[in-house]
Amino acid sequence: MRILIIDDSEGSRLILTTILRSAGHYDITEASNAQEAFDILQCRDLEAVESDVDLVLMDLHLPGVDGIEATRIIRGATHLNDIPVVIVTADDNTAALERAFRAGATDFLRKPVDPVELRARVRSSLRLKEETENRKARERELLDMAGRLRQANNRLKELAIRDELTGIYNRRHFMEVAARELSRATRYERPIAMLFLDADHFKDINDTYGHFVGDRALCTLAEACQKQLRDVDIFGRIGGEEFALVLPETTEEEAMAVAERLRESIDEATFTLDEVSRKNPVLDDEPDAAPRTYHIHLTISIGVAVTEASLISLEEFMLRADRALYRAKELGRNKVVLG
Repeated sequence: MRILIIDDSEGSRLILTTILRSAGHYDITEASNAQEAFDILQCRDLEAVESDVDLVLMDLHLPGVDGIEATRIIRGATHLNDIPVVIVTADDNTAALERAFRAGATDFLRKPVDPVELRARVRSSLRLKEETENRKARERELLDMAGRLRQANNRLKELAIRDELTGIYNRRHFMEVAARELSRATRYERPIAMLFLDADHFKDINDTYGHFVGDRALCTLAEACQKQLRDVDIFGRIGGEEFALVLPETTEEEAMAVAERLRESIDEATFTLDEVSRKNPVLDDEPDAAPRTYHIHLTISIGVAVTEASLISLEEFMLRADRALYRAKELGRNKVVLG
């Protein structure tokens, strides 16, 4: 560990250096005044984050900036806060030592220095420095672990409310949020709309292209719908190829316009889907064929229910939208029906 000796007396520096080297401390740097020490410690460098000096032994009486002011300046540098500063002085002035401790000194030695005491104080100060560094390293590790734990918890919370396939709200969380929005709309007598969406003839897609392509089609469908929605709208997958949507602050006319816009955007789109390879690299010896690309046309049927300032349960509200959806399918699909 590196020790910095600050003393304007070359003889004093030599005595300290000789004693320290006899105790096995060979990494010693000397400075004859505070300014030299500041340069070594990089006190004025605002970008410095650490110092390679582990202990400072400093005379109280220095030319120019004295030991008390030098201690205060060293302590003012953030990257030097943990470096022990031991005052070495022949001064018996208790008030001066008290000022040195107030400035940030951690210990002091009387001149002429007793070799046994010097070695003991240095050993104690370096141990304190090492323990401080270890404690701060553990604190950083704990903070890092706490940050990773928060991220993991946030991720688990997201997984708990998201549909595993499409990434939108799952049925349970959708119903929780929908119930809150319905309660708020009823309390403040504001309109609210519920839409049920269902992909038409989706079984045919699974049967024709396989469930891998079918799953990708559902993801693409959910993403396409979500692009048409506001941030306040609540969109969830409630089962299979069926989705639900809550539109706060939305009248019947506005809800029908949103539903028609969704229906048209899906009807006018062609979904390009890549088949996911199903080859098992461990069990299958045959070369894996390149995934095929399919261009699929989808349509959706939508049932719409709107309530304005009337008492209605979430179950009844959803039932109205579901009945309207069933009616849309009866009428030939790819339609919007108001319930």
